[in-house]
Amino acid sequence: MKEVIRKEFKKALFKKSGFNIRDNLAALKILKLLESKRLTSKDHKLKVLLYLNLPHEVNLSPLIKLLRFNRFYEVYVPSIDNSPHSQSRTFKVVKLHLPLKTGTFGIKESSARPLNLTIKMDVLVVPVLGVDRSYKRLGFGKGMYDIFYSLQKLKPSLIFVSRIRNITRLNVGLKHDIYSKDYIWSI
Repeated sequence: MKEVIRKEFKKALFKKSGFNIRDNLAALKILKLLESKRLTSKDHKLKVLLYLNLPHEVNLSPLIKLLRFNRFYEVYVPSIDNSPHSQSRTFKVVKLHLPLKTGTFGIKESSARPLNLTIKMDVLVVPVLGVDRSYKRLGFGKGMYDIFYSLQKLKPSLIFVSRIRNITRLNVGLKHDIYSKDYIWSI
């Protein structure tokens, strides 16, 4: 059932690919959530994992530019290791550095070296296809964010982001799927 719903959500999402001015509103909502989380952790910089978007995802570039030069935040992005010696694709975190390069799946990646997985992230901003009834993430099928989240000793806050509002009335999420009540969409 989850695969059928994922397929429907992908179809709807890919129809809305490309530039959308409303992405800026979604980025503004994310910023407000980050500010509220930052105010509760005044003692250190908020470590935020953002993503570099594909055409069907909410464009976070303006938000990334804003946070990169803000003294209260450290911006990180995912990097996917798809090297021939690796058994499987590995999701790693890198500090955002320019220039960007095109990596696995055509995703832009930072030129920085991957960091140790022990770094404690405060907030993960996660792209989603949608969510199920209990706000469990319906992702693109690789489970990389779920695995990364499970490896974090201190669980970071999660913010789900999608170009369109996709919520199914069914509970199709699995036990290991991540969930968040913070779900933002732009259209």
